[in-house]
Amino acid sequence: MTSIGIVSLGYSTTEALPLYHYLSGGSLLRVIVFSEPPSSVSLSGCEHFDVINDVYAPSLTGPSLKQATPQQLAELARGWNVDGIVLEGYAISHVEGFIAELKRLGIRVGVRTNMGKAPKNADFLLLDALGTCSEPQEVPGIEVHRLLRDLRSAGSWVEVASYLKEPVPERVLGLASVTADNEVPLHLFLLEHKGGGPVRDAYNRLRQVNPFTYIHVPLYSELTTYCPRCGSPIAYREENVLKDLALGPSNTCWRCGYPLPFTHVVAKKTPDRVIRLSGRGTRWYDPRAVMRI
Repeated sequence: MTSIGIVSLGYSTTEALPLYHYLSGGSLLRVIVFSEPPSSVSLSGCEHFDVINDVYAPSLTGPSLKQATPQQLAELARGWNVDGIVLEGYAISHVEGFIAELKRLGIRVGVRTNMGKAPKNADFLLLDALGTCSEPQEVPGIEVHRLLRDLRSAGSWVEVASYLKEPVPERVLGLASVTADNEVPLHLFLLEHKGGGPVRDAYNRLRQVNPFTYIHVPLYSELTTYCPRCGSPIAYREENVLKDLALGPSNTCWRCGYPLPFTHVVAKKTPDRVIRLSGRGTRWYDPRAVMRI
């Protein structure tokens, strides 16, 4: 693959993806890739989540506004001084050749796509479990376990995001277990919080299964990383921003020395420059306006 069709480009904090354990405190060039829709696409129940409006609907419907080569994206990434590029879209497992070329150019490359087939040569991945949006939930089975295991065995860092209307932890306990078995952090996005109590109860219950669980919901987000052994706070975050990261030598707990899953830390807090340029999240651009012909 020598070029890909681009729908949109974004300058983002790493945490806005969200990516909490890879390139912490860094910045990303987000690339929404135009994807060929498979025969059956279901986004049922997910329509009110930002990820659909920002990533999947544009990827599926287009239009593709610009063809870009790996060299062009690498040049843009260096010009914007970002720490990595993430290719995003529905069912975009076909970009392995494009990723390989970007990596040969010295760029860290990730992929955000729906749970299913995923490129095995990306440095990092965010997989969206869109099946949790609707009733009944897709119960994670051997296929999800095998996917996460194979990606981790290939050397990719992986985080998973799931989506629920309300804080009902029973609906994602299976996913929490599968992600924990493969040492994969889990993000849970909610549309309604039902008050701080239900969110906190869901958070505590899910963290018993996967200690690296995070809940994203207005007013009551739970975004702090705690040491699984001694309970000390490790990473303080606000939505989209890393406020402080306290690690001991070799990415261990600063208090008890427990090894923690942080990789390629960029900064102990999101720099003011990145917050300003990203608009404290992601700032989107028309690719025709920012890329050379």
